[in-house]
Amino acid sequence: MFKPESIAADLPPLSPQLGGQFWPTDDWPRGIASAEVTAQADLLFSLEPQQGVTYALLVIRAGELVFERYDAGANALYMQYSWSMAKSVTHALVGILVGMGKLDLYQPAAVPEWQADARKDITMDQLLRMSSGLAFAED
Repeated sequence: MFKPESIAADLPPLSPQLGGQFWPTDDWPRGIASAEVTAQADLLFSLEPQQGVTYALLVIRAGELVFERYDAGANALYMQYSWSMAKSVTHALVGILVGMGKLDLYQPAAVPEWQADARKDITMDQLLRMSSGLAFAED
């Protein structure tokens, strides 16, 4: 069974946020994007519709927000859905844990709320492949 505390014991502590380093905070100072960043952003946004829609691009450098652009009706307050992106990051992190020997995909998922019912047998493998049998509504 996956035990998060077993991972934390092997990781070095995060260093304290350095003085003068503003990110991540609620109020990022603004910087100026380089010509290269602006050119690359222009290229990214010009690839529509061949490559799909780019809703937002934010570039943070040295703790400053140096570039921010939105498209397709998005804005700074628009909820950005990350479905496949989040799955990719999750799978990569799980792969790291498996490689470290910290997670067995075929053991039941360690969800405390599931231990008293039939869900206690659902494995991480089933969750990652979306084959757990749990009801899901994508809305």
